[in-house]
Amino acid sequence: MSTTEELTLNSYQLLAKQTATTNSKSLEYLVLGLNGEAGEVADQAKRVLRDDDGVLTISRKDRILGEMGDCLWYLASLATFLETDLNDIARQNLEKLLSRKNRSQLLGEGENR
Repeated sequence: MSTTEELTLNSYQLLAKQTATTNSKSLEYLVLGLNGEAGEVADQAKRVLRDDDGVLTISRKDRILGEMGDCLWYLASLATFLETDLNDIARQNLEKLLSRKNRSQLLGEGENR
């Protein structure tokens, strides 16, 4: 696959699987890795405030996007570990959110809104 071809979530997941190591086949490793990378996204957002006077620079945006890519890799690897695919996860999530929207339940707390 060339980097100019459009990726689907499932094709990304299959390609990401090729870069998995032995360690990346454990639930704990994948969840902790995802959490760590999400923390890196948050850290870069914090640096917009602390270091960049609240201005999202091109450099900072690129760093955030890079960390988001790492999050995506962990999500894809976790989906593979759980024997499902990213397309199904995305579809189920949109169905849940659209249902909440249709019932005016997007805001608030709780899983069963």
